Amino acid sequence: MWHQLIPKRVLSSNAAFSGLKLTRSAELVREFIHDSLYNERDGYFQRHVNIFSANNGPLPFTELRDHEEYSRRLYEMYKEQTSALKFYQLWHTPSELFRPWYAQGLAEYVKRQARNDPVIIYEVGPGNGTLCDDICDFYKVQYPEIYDRLEYHLIEISHHLVQTRLLSLQKRHHGKIHIHNKSFLDWNIMEPRRVFVFAIEMFDNLPQDRVRFAADGALEQAMVVTNDDAKFGDRQAKYSEVFVPAEDPLIIEVVNALDSVGHDWPSTKRRLSSIFSKVWPMTLFQFDQPWESEFIPTGPYRFMKQLVRFFPKHHFLMTDFDALPETIEGHGGPTVQTRYEGDTVSCTTYLLQRGLFDIFFPLKFPVLGALYKHLSGNKVKLFKQREFCQENANVLKTKTKSGYNPMLDDFENVSFLATLEDATVD
Repeated sequence: MWHQLIPKRVLSSNAAFSGLKLTRSAELVREFIHDSLYNERDGYFQRHVNIFSANNGPLPFTELRDHEEYSRRLYEMYKEQTSALKFYQLWHTPSELFRPWYAQGLAEYVKRQARNDPVIIYEVGPGNGTLCDDICDFYKVQYPEIYDRLEYHLIEISHHLVQTRLLSLQKRHHGKIHIHNKSFLDWNIMEPRRVFVFAIEMFDNLPQDRVRFAADGALEQAMVVTNDDAKFGDRQAKYSEVFVPAEDPLIIEVVNALDSVGHDWPSTKRRLSSIFSKVWPMTLFQFDQPWESEFIPTGPYRFMKQLVRFFPKHHFLMTDFDALPETIEGHGGPTVQTRYEGDTVSCTTYLLQRGLFDIFFPLKFPVLGALYKHLSGNKVKLFKQREFCQENANVLKTKTKSGYNPMLDDFENVSFLATLEDATVD
């Protein structure tokens, strides 16, 4: 066996929680974050996000002098697009910044992995559809035999993006692109064919839960409590966080899965330190807190379960942040940001007015890889963006005269996770 199974976590029986009643409305952390980001009327992604686009064509990287000139040109483009977006966050992603070269790298990767099979791609959360458009264009020109048999499926939850961005792609690539306006978690159609499933720059916004372990090892889950009487500006907080005995089935399942793959729990270390402190004087031990909390990847776990269930012959390719600055307290905590008067403002908590703040998580790629292997039986390969692009993309196209290459030298905190074909757990 690749790992040794560990007994399931016990639920908390801590007497401190006996008789506790949440008299105000309460919800799991992942539910609060999901509503904050994805609420159909007031969610952050419905009202406060635009995606950076190279409207005048891609940057002429090979004509730029160096990092300084690249930064200046990028700032000018960014400023032009944000001038009318005072309270909107503008995303700048590799697929937009380095078009079409970044997408062509993914297309080459898929071509090699597909061998002689038809290329069938499912992209979840395609945004503007830039990646899809560039991949289709590349195959059409460079590999018409692949384009002739190509199927490209876009799974997008936003009706607005479907109507304003994605439908036009169907006209450009007639008969090749299929749009599914729904959440991937609501997908219920079995796909028996060999397909590629992309999750490009979207895992970081999948909601997570917060847990901790009591001194006796019992698992506790965080709940967000809403004080309906609090008004904006009141000294009394609108939202607060409490820990209660864990009873949510998904949280318990994910914690047990993390145990089974040998996850190193920071809070467990604190609990062991607590035990030793009873034997030796407290002055010998300095602890940050009696209990440490940790965010666990319930959202990514649900995604991967869905992937394994309905796409049994999938090849998975995911890329996202593996580290972020200015994260909130708690192991694996997210970065919380908003735009105000044209500036990005970072916050120290996610317990803020719903719909006004971006909440995005740094991802522990070794942990996600282990969970994916646990769920699917497939082995994975982890890359940094530099390695992936050097292996698959034409990196000379994004190299400046000085040798600086933003596609390789920037985004150092971005990793890839990919299925290893024909590899199973021993």
